[in-house]
Amino acid sequence: MIARTFFTNLFVFTLLWVLALGGLMALFPAARYCWTMAVAASILFLVICIVLFLVGKKLISSSNKQAFTGLVMVSVFGKMVASLAFLFAYRSLMQPKDNWFVGLFLMCYLAYTVFEVWSLYHLAVGEKAEKS
Repeated sequence: MIARTFFTNLFVFTLLWVLALGGLMALFPAARYCWTMAVAASILFLVICIVLFLVGKKLISSSNKQAFTGLVMVSVFGKMVASLAFLFAYRSLMQPKDNWFVGLFLMCYLAYTVFEVWSLYHLAVGEKAEKS
């Protein structure tokens, strides 16, 4: 997968995700107070996706065949730690009145994880096809 394709797909995905968040906020007014958290979480995962793609692009052509697998394993752990830190920081700083923010955060996490897996899969498959 070339960088232009990745960034185009990421832009379209993020646009659709923002529209979905807007629709969710319209359907559930109780969740509107944590729109800043949803935007911040989306930005966090957007940055993680970009970093993983750029690092994965370098590692996929590495002579070490296990480097890309190692990236995936480290990214799972790193993303979990970053997510927990984000949730604890949000709860400490904003002191939300209920737990809507957890559900919105998990939706952001799941949505960007699906995109991340899809893009890394296509990065790996595309590299294999180019070498064949």
